[in-house]
Amino acid sequence: MHSWDPAKRPSQSRHVQGAGFPLLAILSLGISFGFQGPTQFSIVNVNGIRMSSSAGGQDDGQVANGALLTVGGIGDTNANPPPFAGPANNPRTDDELYNLLPFVNDGATSISVFTQNPSNDDNIFFAALNLKSATAVVGEGILLSPTEAFHNVGEVHTATATLQNSLGQPIVGRQVVFEVIAGPHSGLSGAAITNSSGQASFSYTGFAPGNDQLRARFQNNQNQTVFSNSAVIHWIQVNSPPSVDAGGPYDVDEGSTVQLSASGLDPDGDFITYDWDLDNNGSFETPGQTVDFSAALLDGPSSHTVRVRGDDGHGHQVIANGTVNVHNVAPAVSITLDGCDDCVVTVEGAFTDPGLPDTHTIEISWGDGSPNSFATRNVVAPGVYSFSATHTYVAVNDPAFAAVYGITATVTDDDLDSGSASADVAVASGQGSYTLQLSAGGANLELYRGATLLVDEPVGVVDLVVITGKDNANDSLNVNHAEGNPIPEFGVAFCAGEDGFDKLTNSNGSAGSMTYNYANVEDGNIQVDGAEICYHGLEQIVTTTTTTDAVFNFPDDDNDGVLQRSGSSLTLNPADPPWAPEHTFTKTKFTIPTGSMTINGNDGSDIVEILGTSTTTLAPSNVMNVETTEFAMNYNVTVNVGTMVVAGDLYIQEVGTINGGVIQVQGDVTSADYTVQGSATVSLVGSGDQTLTGPGQVPNLDISKSGGTVSVAAGWFGVRGDLTGSGGTFVAGGGGYLSLQDWDSTIDFSGTLYNLEIAKIHTESATLLSDLDVAGNLEIWSGGLNLGSHRVTVGGDVLVRADALLAFDVDVADPPTSPRLDVGGTLAFEAGSKLRIDTSGSTGPSAGGDHELVRTGGGITGFGGVLLDLGAIDAVFQAGDSLFLDLFE
Repeated sequence: MHSWDPAKRPSQSRHVQGAGFPLLAILSLGISFGFQGPTQFSIVNVNGIRMSSSAGGQDDGQVANGALLTVGGIGDTNANPPPFAGPANNPRTDDELYNLLPFVNDGATSISVFTQNPSNDDNIFFAALNLKSATAVVGEGILLSPTEAFHNVGEVHTATATLQNSLGQPIVGRQVVFEVIAGPHSGLSGAAITNSSGQASFSYTGFAPGNDQLRARFQNNQNQTVFSNSAVIHWIQVNSPPSVDAGGPYDVDEGSTVQLSASGLDPDGDFITYDWDLDNNGSFETPGQTVDFSAALLDGPSSHTVRVRGDDGHGHQVIANGTVNVHNVAPAVSITLDGCDDCVVTVEGAFTDPGLPDTHTIEISWGDGSPNSFATRNVVAPGVYSFSATHTYVAVNDPAFAAVYGITATVTDDDLDSGSASADVAVASGQGSYTLQLSAGGANLELYRGATLLVDEPVGVVDLVVITGKDNANDSLNVNHAEGNPIPEFGVAFCAGEDGFDKLTNSNGSAGSMTYNYANVEDGNIQVDGAEICYHGLEQIVTTTTTTDAVFNFPDDDNDGVLQRSGSSLTLNPADPPWAPEHTFTKTKFTIPTGSMTINGNDGSDIVEILGTSTTTLAPSNVMNVETTEFAMNYNVTVNVGTMVVAGDLYIQEVGTINGGVIQVQGDVTSADYTVQGSATVSLVGSGDQTLTGPGQVPNLDISKSGGTVSVAAGWFGVRGDLTGSGGTFVAGGGGYLSLQDWDSTIDFSGTLYNLEIAKIHTESATLLSDLDVAGNLEIWSGGLNLGSHRVTVGGDVLVRADALLAFDVDVADPPTSPRLDVGGTLAFEAGSKLRIDTSGSTGPSAGGDHELVRTGGGITGFGGVLLDLGAIDAVFQAGDSLFLDLFE
């Protein structure tokens, strides 16, 4: 053995020992006749350094010639004994197995082992060397080291080839070829010339993970290729941390949001997940590469640090900072003007400021030289505020004076940013007859007092007109719509003053809707297609503007009003005693609306009366007394209605004729006029209980309820024409009865078996058009009742009065049908009454069978003097048929 080359030991930082590739160099000696004792021992030096002074012993054999041997090997420890400890009686002091690594330097190419037996007795006859991760050269050859190495991808590996001749001497100036023959870098090669030490090196950088096999070769003196041992290079892919950037700086207005977007790069191509710390409190609470930053609760100007954290999923987390600059936002202000409260101008303001921590100063300039006003903000919602301020404009002592003032409201926040809104008000005061109109071309708003032009401004410049009249004087305002609607954005305020006769007129033109809102006897406002005219202290409102739909809203409490025709107009004014002692709203003259008229009550009991001695024609559609108690028609007036809805009660008193469509009533109906006539129908609707009270009548009565009961008060309630209805409604007895009073009346419940639970039906020549169920009594007066081909079931008695007719129109068809009268009580005929059975209208041959016309539970009374008229019965009824009158049960 000439030389050997232990591999370079890996550093502890690479944990090569843990990877299972340790460097071993173990020496084992065999010694004969190694008797244990202080006079028999051997010494061992390695590379000139004492390794043991007590080699030899009797631990492996017998104390006898030829049998006493000691050999380091299986079961022995390779821990070296103390180097200068002499022989001892303990045979295990030195077991002849040694670790040579402490005596060999990295890169050593040879090991020198020296042994000596001072006692000239022991015989060291055997030596064994166990090497791992080391190579050796015998004769002329090449050694490649290190035989095993570990590197991270991206690092440089250097391999060294050592050449020696057969004498163990370095081979100088010889070319060595290095080749990667396997692994991720297979195919890489290089060449180098050996130096004076016989060594040549080759380096390359790893770019991929895996295990390379490296080998070197050279040509020996016999021109033969000599290959080295193979070396293994382990390339390890070590994961690297990513880099991230928070982006920005970002800019955002307070109250708004801005999108933050992070970017990142991972050298290993790993997917990066992002989390944000948006409030810089150390907690990364918001995930996502792109997130929204809210400045809703932040005050600007200010700067805020945000942080983003990137995670590559391999234990690497990196953090980057960003900056968000929050800018202050000036308040956004809007105002409206109102002059309805005694013509004191009120600024109703609103503003928004997204900077919730901000405080504000609100200043109003009135434009007339008076000191500015300061208002207090009211919080409506976070970031939303309101304020108000009032001002009274004082006119100079000039009868022709009016002025346009600019009002500006300015809101300033604590960062000294401000926003403002402005509006103009035209102010006029003093006694006079005012006119507000558009110019002939419609371009200017004009305000006159008498013939004097007070204000002439382009449309849209003036936002509010305020006119103050004089006490104890007759003041008026004419809003002339001839050239279009002259009411500016915030309306018109007309304060007429105390006493005098003050009047507001809407003249000329047309409007889709006009709504009258009465606050009290003299105050309120009018909406003309949504534009407002408010007034104070009026005695009369006159409207000559054509209106499609008119709405009247009564004030709270009890209100009594009179609706009366006068020429081509209607008048709505407070009622006079004795009907209603309270005057609660201003008398109003208006043209009859062409579409609909609605009168709305509010809290309290309200009455609307229709008066007059001539015809009063209402609009095609009318809603009367919504949310009120009463609706009244009084005096000898003809009322023409379209569709009228009465949410409360209906009173009819001294009305001659009610023509037109339907009056739907949800409350009670009282009629004190038994001469009322016409074509209109009073329809009971709704689901509540209702009462009919006479003595009086309606032209026609319809009962089409969805629930509840209808009762007739004591006495009678008359129906001049037809009684109609739909099934499912119950009419309960209340001590009175219905009286059908016209010779041409009909009873028609659309073919249903109607359950009328009333005490009586008083008929005068009524024709039954459907089956009828009467739970109480039935009285048939002059004219009588014609059953036609229908059935009548009466739970009580039936009385046919003198001169009255009970008629059965028998329809004998194929198959045969016939009417029938079922009486639970007694069927009574007064003298002079008549019972007729008429078959003249029958068609088809008789099919034979029984025809039961009358059934009674209490028999027949008072039949004397009753005329029995069988009509043309002989022409239809033939032999084999039976006709049962059951008159004498």
